[in-house]
Amino acid sequence: MTKVATIDTRKVLGLVMVAAMVIVTVMAMIVPKVAMAAENEGIGGSFTIGNEAPVLTEAATLYNAAHGSTVTQMTPQTEYSIKVTVSDTGTLDDLNTIVVKIAMDGDNDDDYSNLPAADTQTSFVMTCTVGSTPGWVGNPNSSTTWSIVSDNCVQPSLTGPGGDFYFNFIPGKVATEDDDWDVYIVVTDDSAQTDTYYDVATGEYDMLWYGEINVVTADVAWGSVLAGMDFNNAAADQTVEVNYKSNGNYDAAVAATNNWTGATLNTAGTPTSNQFSVKAWSSDNLTAAGLLTTAAADCVIDITGDLTVEGGDTNSANTLYLKLGTPFVDGGYSGTITFYIRNR
Repeated sequence: MTKVATIDTRKVLGLVMVAAMVIVTVMAMIVPKVAMAAENEGIGGSFTIGNEAPVLTEAATLYNAAHGSTVTQMTPQTEYSIKVTVSDTGTLDDLNTIVVKIAMDGDNDDDYSNLPAADTQTSFVMTCTVGSTPGWVGNPNSSTTWSIVSDNCVQPSLTGPGGDFYFNFIPGKVATEDDDWDVYIVVTDDSAQTDTYYDVATGEYDMLWYGEINVVTADVAWGSVLAGMDFNNAAADQTVEVNYKSNGNYDAAVAATNNWTGATLNTAGTPTSNQFSVKAWSSDNLTAAGLLTTAAADCVIDITGDLTVEGGDTNSANTLYLKLGTPFVDGGYSGTITFYIRNR
């Protein structure tokens, strides 16, 4: 009898599964692993704040010395202040210098580019070097009566974005008398960026007249003279040296006190008993000389004076002529003769 071979399907399926597992294992060994992509990744970032230029803002720049009120006129040898308002997108410690020029606009064209350079008669330049201890300097700074009053200048806190600087100064004696003095300001930061301000809105400040006189000759002594002496007598004239300083046109004049010790001034030039008369001129010129009275306006000896230098103009030829009445009591006589400088 022939035997029929039979297959156990369970065994076959088992072998197939084992084979499949072997294949998967082998494939896993020979196939490389796949890397998964990152879902995020950081990169560096940076930015720089640009250093913007400082900004000047101020509509009225000239103040009195106490910074309390604005003014429109200046008198030489009187203290004033220029207010400078500055802002900066950072803080004020970014600032390097502030330069303030106060100058005469001689041609009245409101053009800052042709304002005069530092000069005793037409321009004064002040600089503040900004810092924890600010530096204040003026130009011209020698042989001048201009000055920057550093003790009264003000620098604001440098930790904020803005503030007011005050430049206190005294105009010089020969700062030219004029009705158009202007203010020009330049601020510079530590990156050399600048802003400028030209005060034309409230500018055209007046510089008022200033005059100063110094009589160099201490006293006029005619010495021993005789009663009845006339103006043209050889002993009748004496010269007086006078120094005049002015920032504009001026007159020179002379007057005398009416009563001298025991004698009286005769203002008509016709002295009688114990009276005297005096004439004066800016040089030895009796014909041009005028009679002295007690009022300076009555005897003007020079109408040609004008702007002087800081040292002034000196005239050593001013001449006084004495006339005596008669009779005259013997003795000494003295009084006061006054020289004037006057605005013309």
